[in-house]
Amino acid sequence: IAATEDLPADFRHFAVSLSSSGFVAQRVFGVEICHAARQGRAPAILADRIGEALEQVSNFAEADTVRGLARLATGRGGAETDAIIAAALPAIEDCHDCADFILVPLLWCRRAYGDSIAVDLRHRIDEAILNYRYWMDEPGNDVQWYFSENHALLFHTAAYLGGHLLPDARFVRSGRTGAEQSTVGLARVRAWLDHFEEWEMAEFNSAPYFPIDLKGLTILYALGPDADVRRRAGAAINRLLEIVARSAQQGMLTGAQGRSYEHTLRAARSLELSGIARMLWGKGFYGMRFHALPQLALCLRDHGLH
Repeated sequence: IAATEDLPADFRHFAVSLSSSGFVAQRVFGVEICHAARQGRAPAILADRIGEALEQVSNFAEADTVRGLARLATGRGGAETDAIIAAALPAIEDCHDCADFILVPLLWCRRAYGDSIAVDLRHRIDEAILNYRYWMDEPGNDVQWYFSENHALLFHTAAYLGGHLLPDARFVRSGRTGAEQSTVGLARVRAWLDHFEEWEMAEFNSAPYFPIDLKGLTILYALGPDADVRRRAGAAINRLLEIVARSAQQGMLTGAQGRSYEHTLRAARSLELSGIARMLWGKGFYGMRFHALPQLALCLRDHGLH
């Protein structure tokens, strides 16, 4: 079909069809593509690996708010980055499933790099924040999934930080002011951390979901207004990374997983946890799909995580 270096990394599906004299046979093949040769060996120094991770996401990740954040954090604000962010907004505005995955890095973009975002886009972001549905007790009819621990963390984190960002504005679904919305989100974040500290993860050792948990925890650590939340989030980050370190071999996660999929079990080299292992310990490779890598990099680079 093509050389692997010309195809997008990660686990990809190829639909193959053979036909002859009216007979057709079809099959879908799942294949991992890893750009290991291009990436080469990881830099020896952590600071250089942090820079490499941000460059990798900025230049090669799929276009979403995670890539937008990496670009803003490396001085790449401008029309191209604004277009990446703008293209992600409809999913938040319409409360699509997994919109919370998009919203959390968007809040980091808005909070930390708002001056590097065009004024009209910044206003649209604020409107999306104010009109979003943050929990099942707010009015709405959508297909967002509220019931797993990774989603719950992101919804509560978004309410906490989104409300703090716009304290005097009115959040449309709940009718609360931003300050009130933040207070509700804070209580729920603390309850989530209580449960984690007692029981850790139901989705244990999970290659697809640890990065999403880290997405919420890293923004709480870096941008949380309350010192106790920052401290507890930092401890939770280190605990999850300890689990990854104990379970990984050459950057690839091993052992049983609490929740996984075909594409996460068969593509160990290009999963995000492999990229996180490369950044932290110099072992692993980068794919193209990211949730937490640039946020974790910024916690290390700018916010004193150790």
